[in-house]
Amino acid sequence: YFYTSPTNDNNWGYDLLGSDGTLEAGYYGTVTIGDGSDQCEYDFKFVMDNGAELIENAINICDLNSYTITD
Repeated sequence: YFYTSPTNDNNWGYDLLGSDGTLEAGYYGTVTIGDGSDQCEYDFKFVMDNGAELIENAINICDLNSYTITD
C-alpha cells in the first residue's frame, strides 16, 4: 500500500496503488498526488507485504521526478 499526506496534515490519504494494493518487487508504477493541496512537502507511508511499514517524511513532491524503494 502507498499512502501520502501533506506534511502539515496528521491523516493519511487513501491508498494510491488502488484496488490491487500491491506492486511486486522489480516493478514500477506511476501515481498522481492530486488532493487539491498547494503543499510541496508530503509524508509517504508504504506498507509491505509482510506488514512492515516505511515512512518517509517531508518529501518535496514539487521537485520529485521519481522515488525508488529498495530492500
